[in-house]
Amino acid sequence: MTDLEITKLCAEAMGVRLVPEIYRGKERYRMTNAYDPIHNDAQAMSLDSWLLERGAVHIQRTQFEFFDDDRYGATFTIKADIGNPRNCRRARAECVARMQKEKRK
Repeated sequence: MTDLEITKLCAEAMGVRLVPEIYRGKERYRMTNAYDPIHNDAQAMSLDSWLLERGAVHIQRTQFEFFDDDRYGATFTIKADIGNPRNCRRARAECVARMQKEKRK
């Protein structure tokens, strides 16, 4: 998934409103505020709370794991160098995005 897709799914999961706009003849979406959990520590931490309400999180040096409490029927392991803060934020966001994608099914 691209960063934009991940951010859009996270925004949807967190209840952040998306505003449609037309740019150069194409429809795109923008956030009503600067929502970017891949680059913002506070927003990434709010994703942790969201995940912990829905299951368990296990972070190791090379991977980020989420174990569902069976409401969504999904468990995710995301391989990343968790020692790098950007990778850790992206892993959290990717996990929430995958959960949101599963929820849509």
